[in-house]
Amino acid sequence: MNQGQTQHLFKFLLQPLRIMSARKRYYKRLMLAALLSLTVTVFGCNSSNGSGKGPYPLSGQATYQGKPIEIGLIHFEPDAANGATGPTLTAEIINGKYSSPQGKGTMGGAQLVQIEAYEISSSAVVDSPDSKKPMFPAYRTTATLPYQQAIQDFDVPAIEKKKIIRK
Repeated sequence: MNQGQTQHLFKFLLQPLRIMSARKRYYKRLMLAALLSLTVTVFGCNSSNGSGKGPYPLSGQATYQGKPIEIGLIHFEPDAANGATGPTLTAEIINGKYSSPQGKGTMGGAQLVQIEAYEISSSAVVDSPDSKKPMFPAYRTTATLPYQQAIQDFDVPAIEKKKIIRK
């Protein structure tokens, strides 16, 4: 194709744009911008770890030597060393069950988990520091959670009580 033919082809292709009114060009550009924006929103907002939107609700059971933990806490922290990101999560354990608070959860992936259980003294005031005595030292483990709502159970093995350090 020589230069003259190329110029003629461009004129032919661009002719409808010249004929199109300014209003039509404006709406066409607006539609193109909206489509581009939607594409970026749908495909650009997914994180590289495959987590989608998260955080995802999490629940499960927590036991100590196979028996339900009556009262305690479970903490989830993303394991940055394994590429996990996101907010930390703390949930109460009551009668062996835990559930993330409404609107909270984990982003999935590798998590550092810490479980604490308490013996409630009937003679102490409920919210005083002496009312909660640790059943065992804080138990630490890891878990890999899916990038969706999940149920994850934990069983704390026997731990020597002499290692308990009070905060």
